[in-house]
Amino acid sequence: MSSACALAVVLGVIRAAAAHAAAESCSASGSCSASGRLSPSLLQVKSGELKAEVAAHREEAEEGLSWANMGEDGYCQKGFSGACQNGSIATGAIVLGECACTCADGYTGNSCEVGPCTTGADGGACQNGGTATGTIGVGDCACSCADGYTGDSCEVSWSQEESWFVATSRAYQTQVGSCTLDGNADTMWNAHGSAPQWIEFDFGAPKDVVGVRIQCNGDHAHDVKNFVLQRSTSSGGTFTSCSASMLPMADVSSMQEFSVSGCTSVQHVRLYITETWSQYQPYVKEIVFQLQCGACQNGGIATGTTVLGECACTCADGYTGNSCEVQPCTTGADGGACQNGGTATGTIGVGDCACSCADGYTGDTCELSWSQEESWFVATSRAYQTQVGSCTLDGNADTMWNAHGSAPQWIEFDFGAPKDIVGVRIQCNGDHAHDVKNFVLQRSTSSGGTFTSCSASMSPMADVSSMQEFSVSGCTSVQHVRLYITETWSQYQPYVKEIVFQLR
Repeated sequence: MSSACALAVVLGVIRAAAAHAAAESCSASGSCSASGRLSPSLLQVKSGELKAEVAAHREEAEEGLSWANMGEDGYCQKGFSGACQNGSIATGAIVLGECACTCADGYTGNSCEVGPCTTGADGGACQNGGTATGTIGVGDCACSCADGYTGDSCEVSWSQEESWFVATSRAYQTQVGSCTLDGNADTMWNAHGSAPQWIEFDFGAPKDVVGVRIQCNGDHAHDVKNFVLQRSTSSGGTFTSCSASMLPMADVSSMQEFSVSGCTSVQHVRLYITETWSQYQPYVKEIVFQLQCGACQNGGIATGTTVLGECACTCADGYTGNSCEVQPCTTGADGGACQNGGTATGTIGVGDCACSCADGYTGDTCELSWSQEESWFVATSRAYQTQVGSCTLDGNADTMWNAHGSAPQWIEFDFGAPKDIVGVRIQCNGDHAHDVKNFVLQRSTSSGGTFTSCSASMSPMADVSSMQEFSVSGCTSVQHVRLYITETWSQYQPYVKEIVFQLR
């Protein structure tokens, strides 16, 4: 029995019972109104009897009847929301056993279950000027696309741009490869040699190739018989097939269209001709690609406009790029946060993030500083009166350490904790006679212990009174260090004004 029939039976029983009860009550008691209906007091009593009968018949009804919307007397209660969906309200009328619903704007259906169509079949907004048609619930929403666009959300376009052309295997005079992208069927690419021949394109960014159209000369002799699409990671690189073979018909001078699968996320592509219909060189007038709109990444939203076959994206804050694939720069090039007051510059994807460092700091994340602390000074091999080793750490070029004896001489420091020494600056007197000619850095496990060289020899120039800077490698995790002077320019005692370390 159908839902409608089952309900009709139930309602018939209810109404018959109500009429019979009314007739009996009127005959027995005479307590009827002028209209022949039960008086209010008896109606209340009889209503209780009807409730039990209605409940019994409900159990007999087939599943699917919307009893949730029915009042206890078998009628739809006005204003009872029940099965009415999406903000609609029951009207109080019964339609095939269900309360009829007054639906919110844009919704339809007995229970207002059919929503308005605002998106394409895949849930994305209709793009590129497309408009939504149909309704969700009746079937997938469909987009009515503007000319040149296809796809569930109008995200696919047929495109050709002369700027895509890169190279051909061969070409004859002015009949070059770029002619296949000029939209002019009166020009063509003449491969000037029998197959195989190829033409290479660069889309400028990764695309999904979902279709290709090719227009041959239509003269049989030079018509393409077989071709594939190939891909590479770089222009002029190694190309491998990403599509099945496609077989244009001979003697056809109009566009021939082929679906493509397997050529996803392709930037560098070749149309590789393996055979013509009569072994002559291929003539190709036009090539058009059907490119799939790339997904907007990192929370970006497609705007509905296409640039060379790719959806333009409205990117989340800080992200850029056609697909919002370029991340904001929040860290240094090595992935660490910019330190010591440095700020991130540049963007990942365009190049390594870089940190703009505060004064005195360098390194990928501003982790390196040029430092000198008088507290680091421990001892010297020799010194003259007040011209002591700590003068090299006081930031004052008017003071100096006078080693008071010819080289070799040394000055010892303690950083207080292990450090990586990546650079050193030394400021000599600039008088030639006392200028340092050669020095190394040495390390020890303890103050006053045995020191061994951890750097290569460094050679300051003579007659220079300004800072001279040297890179250091090999002196990692060093706490106790000596600057060991092996030679001066004229064998006199060394004079050193300042020493600054670059520590990590």
